[in-house]
Amino acid sequence: MKIWKSIGPVPQKHNAEIWNRFKSCLDVFFSNKKEYFDKLKEQQMHNYNLKIDLCAQAEAIMNNTDWKKTTNDLIRLQGEWKKIGPVPRKHSDKIWKKFRAACDEFFKSKSAYFANIHTHEEENLKIKEELLKKLKDHQFSDDKNQNLEDLKNFQREWTNVGYVPIKERNRLQNEFWKLVNEHLDKLKISEVEMTAVSYQTKMDSMKNDPQARRLMGRERDNLMGRISKLREDINLWENNIGFLANSKNANILKVEFEKKIENAKNHLMVMEAKLKILRQQ
Repeated sequence: MKIWKSIGPVPQKHNAEIWNRFKSCLDVFFSNKKEYFDKLKEQQMHNYNLKIDLCAQAEAIMNNTDWKKTTNDLIRLQGEWKKIGPVPRKHSDKIWKKFRAACDEFFKSKSAYFANIHTHEEENLKIKEELLKKLKDHQFSDDKNQNLEDLKNFQREWTNVGYVPIKERNRLQNEFWKLVNEHLDKLKISEVEMTAVSYQTKMDSMKNDPQARRLMGRERDNLMGRISKLREDINLWENNIGFLANSKNANILKVEFEKKIENAKNHLMVMEAKLKILRQQ
């Protein structure tokens, strides 16, 4: 345009034609430019909304003391943040500081916790020892549902206690599950019933996860695959028994197959109970 203006006049009969030809080129360019920057602005606002959502997710879990899970969740959110393109410049610094503050808050708390890990572990050891005594001395009623609820509460308390000294970890875990199994036998509560209660607790806690829908979907697909495979195995083993001849070695194999089938059927009942709970979520 500067060059155009620096050039002198042209014959009057060509003036309108040549100007319109030049102006049409300018109009096309500036129209394309406007469309490009409109789309860019729209994309940047979309990116801004995505980052606002990531901020909300980070702030929702920044005070969670499930250190391993929350660390993985925040690292995943940070990875998603990096994949999102630019946001409007006027919001860029503010939104980044908001996200960074939530991450820093969690990792600062995590560092402080692990700086005093030995103190926390000794405290948690005492809590778990007391919980074992409570479980051992607990008086159950004749109400099966109430007994299941009591055992579920013991499990929840046990799970919520943090780390203990590593040298005590296996001993405590073994003692806890030994007591639980003893109570289950006395109360005539099946593994399926107890597993269903524990699984329900796990699913209830998962509902608070921002990725709950995706995680439950993946869990459901995984269970359905395992159930299908287990049913195939059971059918195969049952067919194999039918082909075994009457001999000493065949009888040994038959016993092994029957044991595998029994274990598989019990496992199948547990997984089907879990799948039923998932479908009710």
